[in-house]
Amino acid sequence: MVAKDDSGTPVSVPELELSTHHEMRNFVTAIRRSKIRKEAQVKLQRDYDAFIPKEDFALLNEHRCVVTFEKND
Repeated sequence: MVAKDDSGTPVSVPELELSTHHEMRNFVTAIRRSKIRKEAQVKLQRDYDAFIPKEDFALLNEHRCVVTFEKND
C-alpha cells in the first residue's frame, strides 16, 4: 500500500510509535494474525488448484453432502 496526498502523489508515512507494552503486544499479535491468514490463503489456493474429483467426491460423502450434478469420470 502507498500513502498519497490529496493530489495523488505518494508521500512518506512516519514510523509507528509503540509507547506501551499493551500497544506492542497488540501490534505483534496483528502481525502474526496477518501472517497466519496469508499462509492459510496460500494453502487453500494450493488445495483448490489440486482438486481431484474422485478423491474430493469421497470427501464430500464423509460430510453428509449430496452432489446433484453428473460426476464425470
